Formats: sequence, structure tokens, C-alpha cells
Amino acid sequence: MGIGHSVAKTGVYLNRMSTKHSLVGVCAAVLLFVCFVTIGRAYLVHRAKELITDVQGLDNARDPTAAALSFAKKYHRYLQETTCDHDVCQYRFVFTNRPLSILHLAKQAQIEALVTVYRAQLDFVSLSLTSSVFKENSPIVYVQEDFCKDRTDIKCDHFAINPHGRYVTPI
Repeated sequence: MGIGHSVAKTGVYLNRMSTKHSLVGVCAAVLLFVCFVTIGRAYLVHRAKELITDVQGLDNARDPTAAALSFAKKYHRYLQETTCDHDVCQYRFVFTNRPLSILHLAKQAQIEALVTVYRAQLDFVSLSLTSSVFKENSPIVYVQEDFCKDRTDIKCDHFAINPHGRYVTPI
């Protein structure tokens, strides 16, 4: 028998060093996985809070239209669709927790932001939140704020927040 080897009950020779390296490797992999989950969750929570703060900031901005365009630049990598027709442009942003939900570390969730500009002025901003926590019975929460103080063609006297429906299709 050589140095560093032992006989297992099955008669197979095992190298003690390779067993230690394997154990260290497994521990390192578990530690990296836990770090990924922790950092991933913290990052997603931070981004969601930042998004909500930025949307709230549109209301307090001196020039909400400029702030909305700045918002669009900041979140350009989440921009899914831009639609412009005559006097109206809409920017649709989609934020998901896909990295965690693919690994089944969290239920699927999605925040969709819609920024609408009418005649070169911010018209409204809406946010909808969907998740698959309750599968097909999961609610869709919808919040919309109108920026219509300079408009004379419509009333500007409401703020909407409501459960909008049920999540019935895959995100």
C-alpha cells in the first residue's frame, strides 16, 4: 500500500487527497450557489424598489416629460416595445425575476411599466404586477397615474389602483 492511500471496504483504493479536494469542491459549489441566490434576490429587490422610486419621481419632477424620457434612457435594456402613431408614443418596459424563477428559487413575477407621451407631453404612466404565486388565480395589480394638468380635452381628477384581473397565461 502506498503513502496517502487506504483500502475501502470494497477493496478499492482511494486517494485521501482527491477525497479532500472533492469535498472542498462540493463545499465551494454550495457556497457559490448560496451566494448567487442571496445576491440575486437582493439585486432584484433593489431594482424593483429603484423602479418604484423612479416612477414616483416622475410625479415630483419639474418637467415630467423630460423625467420620463430620462427614465426611458435609464431602463433602455428593459424596453420591450416602442409604438408611435400620430400624436402618441408608448414605451413598454418589462422587468422579471427570470434568473431566479428558472432555477425555481422564486415564483415567476413581472412588472410591466408603460409610459405614454401624447403631443410631446407625458400623458400617463402605468405599472402592472403579475406573479405566479397562486398559479392561474394570481392577481394582476395595476396602478396608473395620469399627467394631464395641461390637457383641456379630458378631466384630470383621478388616480387608479386596483386588482386588474387574474394571471391566466405564462409570463
